[in-house]
Amino acid sequence: MKQITLTLLVSLVFSYCLIAQEAITTTGGEATGTGGTASYTVGQVFYQTHTGVDGLVAEGVQQPYEISIVTEVETNFVIDLKIDAYPNPTTNFLILYLEDADLSNISYQLYDIQGKIIESH
Repeated sequence: MKQITLTLLVSLVFSYCLIAQEAITTTGGEATGTGGTASYTVGQVFYQTHTGVDGLVAEGVQQPYEISIVTEVETNFVIDLKIDAYPNPTTNFLILYLEDADLSNISYQLYDIQGKIIESH
């Protein structure tokens, strides 16, 4: 009797520690077509998304998983640009001198000391 009570008590304690991913849903399955296969779950009543500084976490039974494959990396991107900005410090005007530059694809943003954009081109 003592052995049965001890076994029952240990089983009861460990059953509360083994909580895994679970949800009570009405139905679910897989849908297959010419474009591929998708799994679905119907009836998950509660879910919540938590957003933080480094990303977000979504509760739920099924989570999206995206696979991306990089097919090409452009490695021959070279910037050969010489810029002079004067006078420094300045109060009313700033001169930007660009030497040997193709100005057709150049864009710039000028910020003040508080981080506000003063001018953009």
